[in-house]
Amino acid sequence: KLILVRHGQSIWNVNDPTLNLTSRFTGWTDIPLTLRGEQQARAAGSALKSLPDLTITTAYVSLLKRASETLKIITNEMNLRSESSIKSSVYKIPVTSTWRLNERHYGSLCGKSKLEAESEFSIEELSKWRNGFSEPGAFMRKKDQHKINTSNWKSTMKAEMPASESLKDTVERVLPLWETGLKPGLLSGETILIVAHANTIRSLLYHFDPHVDKDTLKGVKIPSAHPLICSF
Repeated sequence: KLILVRHGQSIWNVNDPTLNLTSRFTGWTDIPLTLRGEQQARAAGSALKSLPDLTITTAYVSLLKRASETLKIITNEMNLRSESSIKSSVYKIPVTSTWRLNERHYGSLCGKSKLEAESEFSIEELSKWRNGFSEPGAFMRKKDQHKINTSNWKSTMKAEMPASESLKDTVERVLPLWETGLKPGLLSGETILIVAHANTIRSLLYHFDPHVDKDTLKGVKIPSAHPLICSF
């Protein structure tokens, strides 16, 4: 089985002036969960724990803290951690952190609210970037990469950070992980937990779900911290 979980609600998934929170293009920006996001992750872990005959044997997670925090909470609920504190990273199962599961890189849109983006780019451009398959957004300049604040990406990637990505780029980015890690594990009988992001989960589905193609990919709904269990 393959269990796909999008991270819980993050602070940039919310529009709430009372909390001084504004929904923003996140991409590779490394921002944390909200309290609601933590609650969603606990609920996901509890739901998975309640399923009979479900034994997770390994997990994969993106480098971004909203995903790693979600994984810690889920595994804590499932008694797959050696300590009860989510601050600890001692797992009872193998866990692989990989940049290939990072969210789609939105280029210079990262960190911008919808209003800020609309003041800089046309509605047509934004729609093409957000909803198209092959169109990357405006490139992020190298000097602005510090805004991403993903401290461990460079040593893990062993490559340059992309300046921007299309959905097609994201689909291609996850393919080596699918071919060399996930598919062989599933064929050998493993039950694998993935904690990642909406677009990387869509991209994984693209590689094995015959109902998902480049025309339907963007329309696949991936709710926060709602486990999707795929049997092979």
